[in-house]
Amino acid sequence: ADALRRDEASRYAIIERSARLKLAVCARDPLETGERRTLNLGHTIGHALEIESGYRLKHGAAVALGMRAVMALAVRRGADAAGGRRLDDLLGSLGYRLHHGFDDASVRTAMLRDKKRQHGRQRWILPMEIGRVIEVTDVTDREIGAALDVIRPR
Repeated sequence: ADALRRDEASRYAIIERSARLKLAVCARDPLETGERRTLNLGHTIGHALEIESGYRLKHGAAVALGMRAVMALAVRRGADAAGGRRLDDLLGSLGYRLHHGFDDASVRTAMLRDKKRQHGRQRWILPMEIGRVIEVTDVTDREIGAALDVIRPR
């Protein structure tokens, strides 16, 4: 996190490596049928927050909030709770806000238009531990509500 803020050469190297890794995943799975789906971590809620804000909330900030929400959802399903604390520490150290006010109904409506919906079911990428995610389609409204509560201002 410090390298990203203070050292331009380190920031460039980190961003370049991240872009190359993402491009490699996209090249291996151009139709987003497998591995590439893991790149959607945090995006379902993130995109909905962007839409709800009229795009005043930047993409990175929205996805960071979405990642926090799905991490909480994953913890409720047995993921390592330490992962949530590590994510919060990392996002906070990078300057991302950990909470954001939003209209619940608008966010939920925006999620219904998400590109990751298939046959009326939403695909969710849940981080279970470092290096391991799972894809699920059985997330309940109650789970979504609890996940959104994590990112609401307290």
